[in-house]
Amino acid sequence: MLKGICSLLFVLFIFNYISITMPTKKQKAIKKRVYLAILIIFIGLGIFFFLKISAYIKPLFELTFEKKIELKKVEKQRINMLLLGIGGGAHDGPMLTDTIMFASIDPVKLSVTLVSIPRDLWIEAVSDKVNKIYAFSEVKERG
Repeated sequence: MLKGICSLLFVLFIFNYISITMPTKKQKAIKKRVYLAILIIFIGLGIFFFLKISAYIKPLFELTFEKKIELKKVEKQRINMLLLGIGGGAHDGPMLTDTIMFASIDPVKLSVTLVSIPRDLWIEAVSDKVNKIYAFSEVKERG
């Protein structure tokens, strides 16, 4: 990459030197050659970077768009799931659920119902907000 940039700067330096010292007809011919050389360099760099990156394009596409999740096979019964999203890592509350959604799939009607549960919903049974229940269950499971 650095060699390509250095060679481009060198070509531009020569182009500037030629435009000052040579007559007009020769200048035009040399300018065409310089522009052609610059174009070839950019095309070469483009092909080089495309070849370097092309090995990563297919796995990234599959990772992003072609997720295959297989559910347990159940015949003609409604499937209910609770979807939880936690902050994790260096987040202020790594075990608190930031996203809580209830999903109900009806295989007969081929429909999905999603209900978003507010994370600040108060639950009397635990005397706290619903987003802390997952954190409580993780602490009980460990200890």
